[in-house]
Amino acid sequence: MNGDRFSHLLSFEAQKLAAAATLLSPSIPLLFMGEEYGETAPFLFFISHTDPQLVEAVRAGRKEEFAAFQGEGEPPDPQAIATFEASKLNWELRQVQPHKTLWQFYQKLLKLRTENPALSHGDRQSLEVSVLETEQILKLRRWHQNHQVLCLLNISSKGAKFKLTLPPGTWKKLLDSTDIVWGGTGSHLPEVMPTERGATVPQQDLKMSPHSVIVYGCNT
Repeated sequence: MNGDRFSHLLSFEAQKLAAAATLLSPSIPLLFMGEEYGETAPFLFFISHTDPQLVEAVRAGRKEEFAAFQGEGEPPDPQAIATFEASKLNWELRQVQPHKTLWQFYQKLLKLRTENPALSHGDRQSLEVSVLETEQILKLRRWHQNHQVLCLLNISSKGAKFKLTLPPGTWKKLLDSTDIVWGGTGSHLPEVMPTERGATVPQQDLKMSPHSVIVYGCNT
């Protein structure tokens, strides 16, 4: 109804989390225009019809369709120039904080997806997904040949502490949304997590901030 975007509905940290969930999956990512830098202009429904009857039919249809979602007032007139103008993208936001940092974060995710073999190969058989239900953490492990990637996404609005068992190898941090460079308050997680072959016990006591994502990579 009101053209709400992620920037209207989610915190900055949650926007980064949503970006990672989209771009680190094996599916082809679809990004809505302006999403990559946190566009603030609404995306309203607008038309430019020349038939007056059609215009009125669209107006009536919009009112009926969204009657249950609108608490007060009328939906924006889809034929009005102002509705179209309000929906235009503000490209200059890409150079203004925090939009600039979010834009760079998307670029980093896309670079990882392109350059890391475990992420660039969209093989749905070469992945493992599990959930730490109590902590509300999604764990995604993907691999290709001797390359592995582990993605941990804390979808909770609370911090989480947990133990993690990793496959053998030296796991190096590739991305952490809580790093200061990404507008975070600083990471709680180690840069490297080495594990020994045959290890069966948790290697680390880990701590994640609310609405955060961490990516580790390992070459075996």
